[in-house]
Amino acid sequence: GDASFTASFPTQIPDGSFVSATATDPGSNTSEFSLARSTVPNQPPVADAGTPQTVHTGTVTLHGSGSYDPDGDALTYLWEQTGGTPVTLSDPTAESPTFDSPLV
Repeated sequence: GDASFTASFPTQIPDGSFVSATATDPGSNTSEFSLARSTVPNQPPVADAGTPQTVHTGTVTLHGSGSYDPDGDALTYLWEQTGGTPVTLSDPTAESPTFDSPLV
């Protein structure tokens, strides 16, 4: 017949450790389950702001949509101007903020 069980383990099982369980029925039939714990290192996100742009006077949209996280984790954004005539970003934490390019 069908059977089920629930087991709990300590939350701090060291990396590389094994946990196993053996079930035995009244007829002395056994079944074993083993689990090995391994940690997959978190990969850093990849920031992709697209290709370089030549900007003229007017509204400019930055694009962070090419950025991704190899582990599938959610991304956050923080755009920062590193040179040129100062501008104000619509939202420096947005995926695609805008700014008004000054006449230079």
